[in-house]
Formats: sequence, structure tokens, C-alpha cells
Amino acid sequence: MRLNKEKLKNATTIEKLKIQMILLFLNFNKVIIWLFSRLLFRQGLPESPTKILVYRWGSIGDCICAFPAIFDINKNYPNAILDIENNCPGASTPFMKLLLNPEVYRMVFNSGNMSRGEYFQTIKQEKYDIYFMLLGSKNSLFPVLKRMILIRLAGIKYGMGWDAYFISFLRKTQVKFFDFDPMINYLKKTLIKNNIPVSIKNHYPLNIQPADELVINKTIQQTDLNKKNIALSIGGSAENRKWKIENYQAIADFLSPNFNVLIVGGKEDFEKGKQLKNVHNFCGTLTIMQSALLMNRCLVTISNDTGPMHLSYAIGTPVIGLFSNWEFPNTWHPPNNNLNVALRAKNIPCEVCLLTECPYNNLCINEIKIDVVTKEVQNLINKIEKNEVV
Repeated sequence: MRLNKEKLKNATTIEKLKIQMILLFLNFNKVIIWLFSRLLFRQGLPESPTKILVYRWGSIGDCICAFPAIFDINKNYPNAILDIENNCPGASTPFMKLLLNPEVYRMVFNSGNMSRGEYFQTIKQEKYDIYFMLLGSKNSLFPVLKRMILIRLAGIKYGMGWDAYFISFLRKTQVKFFDFDPMINYLKKTLIKNNIPVSIKNHYPLNIQPADELVINKTIQQTDLNKKNIALSIGGSAENRKWKIENYQAIADFLSPNFNVLIVGGKEDFEKGKQLKNVHNFCGTLTIMQSALLMNRCLVTISNDTGPMHLSYAIGTPVIGLFSNWEFPNTWHPPNNNLNVALRAKNIPCEVCLLTECPYNNLCINEIKIDVVTKEVQNLINKIEKNEVV
């Protein structure tokens, strides 16, 4: 996050005081992390590391957003063994293992299911040269410092990616006067700060297998899809990130005369998918990668802020993302490539609540109007067909 100097010109005296408090907090965090980094780790990075460990927290969307940075790490250290720590508590298989092409890494392990002692012994025994911390959106100071100490005690001499820009107070002031990078850009800038070259284009090395392609080819053949396809992703990890199902029905009614409308999502979305008319419901019938390949057969994906949205742009299908205001703006938006669209309501009184359950009946995401979405869909379809992108 960074202060927008143009917006600062219109700040009141009280707002300027709040901004100074935010900057003071950010600078304090930077100084402490800089000191710990100097005390604990060697400066710079080795030219020819043997083993690298990359940390990334979270599930589908969190992993996909880290793919361009992981690709660039692998590209810059092609002779090093690359392992990935995917912290996703409760998951039987790490999402990174399901999603990432195995040619990129040697091993993925889920630290979220390990005790602290088991985790410490694992990374100590592996004797990694570098620890790349690809942080998420809520990096607070003390957890980062604890991680730095643990990593150094495990014998890793080089560490990078340490940051603590998350501030839980004065959130409305942050939204009004600060700019936030999309997660993909933030992680690539983390590499740049450490003198690691990054690709201009974002690369998403997905774990696509021939068997998955056969399944989708068969599915397309067996389903009467005699028109161009558009996908709707109706699920989400929290209720306050889900657009109303009746809104999706209105979108399906708008599209179905000219397009096949395909519903994608997990098993938990199947019943809601059944409520929709004039659609093909694939929720829970396909694996993650098969869902990605199905979206690859679509002109556009219209989606809540959820994993399939990230899968869609990663596999090359533009998205119209529908965002609630629970999180800071831009954080999880799709890449800005003149095709992807991110819709988010403005002037919401409870902006950046950081809640997973809304006390106001999901006010913010339901402020996104149906006619706004249909207009964006039509504009995007016209743009795609004119430029013959798909």
C-alpha cells in the first residue's frame, strides 16, 4: 500500500493526522523488520542456491495469485531444488499440489497440518539455502517476526519477502487515501525488491493432465452445447462474498437465448446451482483442473470473489469479478489486462469490515446491480469477438 499524493491534497486536518498515524505505524514496522533481517539473515541472495523453500498460505485463489512469482523464482534458479510450503489447515491435500505443475517443484507440504515441532524439524533437516516468504493480505508484525526467528533457528541463512503492511485500524482512511496493489503485483514487486528479475507477462503453470482434457472433451460432446459458452461461478468461501442466486438467474435469463450458461463450483454449490433455470450445472461434478478446462471453453466467466475466478483468468478466460467490500480494494482483483473486469460497490458505510458474516444482509455485494453486470458482459463479449481473443 502507498499514499496517493493527489488524494492527499483534498484531505482535512483530521484526515491528515490519521494519515500520519498510519504512516508512522507502517514505517515502524519497516524499521523493525529491517533490523531483524539484518540481525538474522545474510544480505542479498546466493548466486547458485541448491535448495529453496517457498511459503504461500491459503487455498485456490491464494495459490493462483502466487503462481507468477513462483514461476519467476523457478526461472531465475533453474538448477535449484524448489519445495513449497502451503499453509492450508485441514486440507487433506495441499491446494498448491493440486494446482501447480509438478515440473516446477520437487515437494509440496502442508504446514497447516503440522505441529510447530514437526514443522521445525522438517525444514531443519532439508537444509534449505533460501526461504521465500510470499505473504498474504494480512501481514501483521509479530507473526512475521516469529516466523523470521523460527526460519533462522532452522539453519536457513537467506530469507526474503518479510513485510507487515496490514493495519487493522483507520481502515476507511486507508481506503480513501492509499492505493493497494493486486496480490499478483505485490508478490512480483517483492521479488523485484530483492533484485530478482520478473517476467512482464504473468505465467500460471497449471497442473493440467491429459486425463483431465479427455474428461472435458467427453463432457462437451455429451452435453448439448451448440452455442458459445459463458461460465457462472456462484460459490464463495463466505456468505458475504456471494451475489444473490436470483441475480445469477437474471444473468442466465439474459444470456441463455444466445449462449450456453455453465455453472461451475464445488459440491457445496450443487444445490444452489440446481435452483437456476436454463443452465448446465457442473458444480461438484468436476475436479479443480477440469473446472478450469471447462472455463477455458468459455468466452467469459462471471464470478464471485472465489477460486474459480482466479482459475479462469489463469487459464486464459476473461472474468467479470463481483466483489464485496470486506477487504481492502484491489487486493484480490484479477489482472488489469483490458479484458478482466472487477465490480465493487462504492460509498459503503461499513467499508473493509474484515468480517466473514455480514450483519447488514450482505449490503455491499448486493449493491452491484444486475444491469451493471449485463452491460459489462455485453461490452466484454463485443470486445472479445471484435479482437478475436477467444
